[in-house]
Amino acid sequence: MDPSSNHGYLLWQLTHLMQQRMTRELEELDLNLVQVGVLVHVAAGDSVSTADVARRTLVTPQNASLTTRKLSRLGLLTREPHPTHGRVKVLRLTAKGERMMAEGVSRLAAVEAEMLGGLSKSARAALLRSLKICLATMRDSQEEEGR
Repeated sequence: MDPSSNHGYLLWQLTHLMQQRMTRELEELDLNLVQVGVLVHVAAGDSVSTADVARRTLVTPQNASLTTRKLSRLGLLTREPHPTHGRVKVLRLTAKGERMMAEGVSRLAAVEAEMLGGLSKSARAALLRSLKICLATMRDSQEEEGR
């Protein structure tokens, strides 16, 4: 088998390289990929609780809880009691959190632009569609397995 003709192997290599580059870009901000992901989802209104964050960033609830607590200690988000659910904390970005998220997203976008530099606009659109289909397929199979 030639690894260079295997989709999974190529995706693994690309993911590994992208993660290394994105991690380096975020080091100056003292943030990591999960933390930026949390900030993005909270800013979008997709994640009002730590459980929402865990589902959307594909991390364990424990990791999401540690991450939101750290972001709160750093002054990047607030964790306030939910008006009707006693144990749930509502997450909101602070002004500092919005600035840090924007800077992190900008740095990550630069890495993505570099990765996509050799593709035409239509190839980029096709790749995006294909990746969304692959991701949905894997999520569906994972849900069917009950994991």
